[in-house]
Amino acid sequence: MPALLVSEPDFVTNRLFFDLKVATRTLGLELDFHLEKKIDSGKADLVLERSGRGLLVLEAKFKKKVGKVERFVEPRDPDVIKQAANYATLGGYPYYATCNPKRLVLFKVIPGKKAYESELSSIQIEGNPSWAESLLKIVLGVVPVTTKALDDSLVALLQEAVADLKGEFLSSLRERLKEENFRARFQDWLKDQGLIIKSLEHSQLLPQLLQLPFLHERQDLLHRAPALLG
Repeated sequence: MPALLVSEPDFVTNRLFFDLKVATRTLGLELDFHLEKKIDSGKADLVLERSGRGLLVLEAKFKKKVGKVERFVEPRDPDVIKQAANYATLGGYPYYATCNPKRLVLFKVIPGKKAYESELSSIQIEGNPSWAESLLKIVLGVVPVTTKALDDSLVALLQEAVADLKGEFLSSLRERLKEENFRARFQDWLKDQGLIIKSLEHSQLLPQLLQLPFLHERQDLLHRAPALLG
């Protein structure tokens, strides 16, 4: 498997398909895999079946460019979820998942419930060699899970957004802090938020901003801070 994934087809074939096949053998399972499975008028990226019955639809997304910035497509993007849910419903698959190279979000088809109310689990792919085994154990009922409360899904989304954007945000922030006027405005903003930052020196800024309470209790700041950088 290549060390660098360069496209969506590459991601589907050399990461998703490859890892799931390995996990299937490791767990002693017999599953069928189909790439570009035709369902109604579309094609699902990857589907898993067991004994001729549908099990899981995987809809993979890679990167898209927003302005000058290229980012991974968010697995919880409503359009992505809708696409996967349609494939699962039309094809008779009880589970569906949306993913990018960083993480996968698993859902279950539940009649009468909307897709965002049917989330089961968020599984880290990047840096997690056992992600495929974790996924298979859930969809096969080895590890029981229940649907997440909507509040829990929203909290998970914000935590993941912090993790995904912190590098880009801090890089931009470091550059802007070189400007005296911005530095003063930033210090005033921190005081208004009730945050105490002992030093704005570049080497000390990152560990202070990424303190655990900041990440888990003040997720709202991620959405309010970018206005400062404009």
